[in-house]
Amino acid sequence: MSNQWFRMYHDFSTNPKVQSLPEALQRRYVMLLCLQCKGELDRITGRNGNSNDSNAGVTARNGSVTARVIATALRVTEEEIMETKKVLIEFGLIDENWAIHNWEKRQYISDLKDPTNAARQQRYRERKRNASNGNSNGESNGDVTHQNTDYRIQNNKDNRVPDRSETINCPHQEIINLYHKNCPALTRIKILTEKRKKQIQSRWRQSTKHQSLEFWEKFFSHVARSPFLCGENERQWKADLEWLTNQSNFAKVIEGKYHQEQVH
Repeated sequence: MSNQWFRMYHDFSTNPKVQSLPEALQRRYVMLLCLQCKGELDRITGRNGNSNDSNAGVTARNGSVTARVIATALRVTEEEIMETKKVLIEFGLIDENWAIHNWEKRQYISDLKDPTNAARQQRYRERKRNASNGNSNGESNGDVTHQNTDYRIQNNKDNRVPDRSETINCPHQEIINLYHKNCPALTRIKILTEKRKKQIQSRWRQSTKHQSLEFWEKFFSHVARSPFLCGENERQWKADLEWLTNQSNFAKVIEGKYHQEQVH
């Protein structure tokens, strides 16, 4: 494809790691994404495994040459590119070999391998538009195709297309399972509504400390140790997952307002 494109999600504007970067480093990070999309970053660092590419062989062996080539591509000095690399590694956005973290998880197989995807999507949009305009005579524009069924490159054991609320890999169901396991006295979740889903994801992405199941195991164990949250109060009120993942309540629970200890 002459003008290859890649997917960038709206959470770029709210991701705490990205938004903690100075604007200049945010720009350089986006430029690295562009290089990755074009395949240049793999070529420059020698990750593409092309033995016929002499530049790949040199840069794979010589880190300073790699840095020089990337600095030229980003239009910055070698000193600036080395500082950029150091900060992006510290923030967990790239690794020592300039590989973009979670790149493959955020792109779709059809974007990378299916040259007919754009045409299929156009036909799907046309059919949807005709349907909304009352065209129900059974005619269709172009070949009959199904709605986009791209699968993320990551392994999906249930073979479904993750929705956009999972773009930073928030394991909603695993978190709910931990809630049920550690807080059996509280109301069980039977329906994962959009509100609940968004609240869980918001707390997950609120801090890197929250982005592990170990944290949620400790959090719900912490909740279970509170008699007040488990119904031992004058109103016999009990907390539930929706209440616990509310931003204000979440902070109060962690800070120990309903306990004698805090969650670490």
